[in-house]
Amino acid sequence: MIRNLLVAGVVSCVLAQAQIGGAPSSQQAPRAQQLPLSGRSQNGSVTPAQTPAGSAGGSNSVNTIDPSIEVQGAYQGSTPTGPVSAQPVALTVEDAIQRGIRYNLGSIGTGDYARQARAQRLAAAAQLLPDITGGVRETLQQINLAAQGFRISVPIAGFHFPTVVGPFNYFDARANFNETLSLTGLRNWRSSQENVRSAELSIKDSRELIALAARHTSGPDQRTHDRSE
Repeated sequence: MIRNLLVAGVVSCVLAQAQIGGAPSSQQAPRAQQLPLSGRSQNGSVTPAQTPAGSAGGSNSVNTIDPSIEVQGAYQGSTPTGPVSAQPVALTVEDAIQRGIRYNLGSIGTGDYARQARAQRLAAAAQLLPDITGGVRETLQQINLAAQGFRISVPIAGFHFPTVVGPFNYFDARANFNETLSLTGLRNWRSSQENVRSAELSIKDSRELIALAARHTSGPDQRTHDRSE
């Protein structure tokens, strides 16, 4: 009984001296993020125009104006989808608008810009969240008491204090919680929110431009047919 108590006490002292806890990792302070300028991305434009039409009635006749649409940039192209048909496809104005919103390069570009803005908002929000790390470790160990400087002699006949203790194992489980408050990180998160709102408005603007172009290029006969339906 005395021997077990002595061995346990010596082992506890050695482990207390050898136990070194890992310091929690320091979180880097957030820096100001340079976000793109708000507003519609300049990847194209759809501009209504009016052209005076010539009249053959002389100077006393009434001049007329022909409305037109000027499409530039990415709004002139689209992504291919489905099989190619050699025959013309009959489309209503609503179908043309839906196809334009889905496949027009201008709409696709603004959608990609909005997804990028949402990703930047998530990155800015991550700077405000705490860091939680943890780990579990198992150690199998033998201790040489003589090498540690413990030389114990007990004046008891037939009793010999062991010079090597073990092998024995123990588990070490710990968790670290680190939180850094930064006004810069809070401003980055607020600016990223405004950038997302700007991107969502750009999507609405792009859809309206595509609807304007599709409505004009459908022709007067198609518009009359849609109203009758």
